[in-house]
Amino acid sequence: MVRILITGSTGFIGSNLVTYFINNTEHKLFLINRDKKITHKDKNITNFYYDQKISNLINFFNEVRPEIVIHLATNYIKEHKANDISSLISSNILFGTEILEAMAHSDCKKILNFGSYFQNVGNQSIYVPANLYAATKESLDNIIKYYSKYHDLNFITLKFFDTFGPNDNRNKLVDFLIKSSLSKENINLSNANKIIDLSHISSIIEHILHSISYLSASKKNINKKFFISGFRVKVRDIVSSIERASDTKINCSYGKFKYIKMNAYKVLENNKPPWQNKIKNKNFDLLIEDMLNNYDSKK
Repeated sequence: MVRILITGSTGFIGSNLVTYFINNTEHKLFLINRDKKITHKDKNITNFYYDQKISNLINFFNEVRPEIVIHLATNYIKEHKANDISSLISSNILFGTEILEAMAHSDCKKILNFGSYFQNVGNQSIYVPANLYAATKESLDNIIKYYSKYHDLNFITLKFFDTFGPNDNRNKLVDFLIKSSLSKENINLSNANKIIDLSHISSIIEHILHSISYLSASKKNINKKFFISGFRVKVRDIVSSIERASDTKINCSYGKFKYIKMNAYKVLENNKPPWQNKIKNKNFDLLIEDMLNNYDSKK
């Protein structure tokens, strides 16, 4: 049994992770919410409404004494507008820093953080952000380094490109394409040969479990970043997979808008995690079928 504090528990990854923990473990979960209306009910869950007063957050850390933080809270905006700047900085930099400060005032010294391939879009293994979102994620990475050095925090940052799986309502690519196949609407897509790296939610959860074990087992200082790779497929192949599973033609036009060329895949080879995931052996088409069956069951 591990005492785990989680931010972002209502998001796609967070909600699936909480469900996994409830159904498969006896871990004690402490969920930080910034909305009073959001609560999870289970005997092993404690909800905490964060009212933006950091003294209350510090007190909560010292009261419940988590062993590890899983920091999933994020605000993803691919192309920001001027009015988005405040929320991006507040969600992706300020809130994360407040979590780190609370850790510095407590006995909790282990954090699992999450980044994005969008932080590395150049031709080299250096930081080149694709957008302001990526810049805010990199900023928190650097702040974590400060807390690691001066407050003895151990951290792992997992970086992945995109995720998919059942109950995904974010209108990301796979979800968008499945909805389009069902609605039969005409849609525009980017280059048909664009390669997307897609991690299934079960794979992400498996990586999280490995990370918890890695952080818990090590007795030395840990400050690691791992690039996570899933199924690397072309956009046209994702479309074809959904068409086969749904037995429906997707009415799409390719090359209708520009896309960000990702070179972060070159960085991946030297930054793989030291564990293997079972999901790698699963068939992409079968996972797509599972998502479609999930849509059908909700009709």
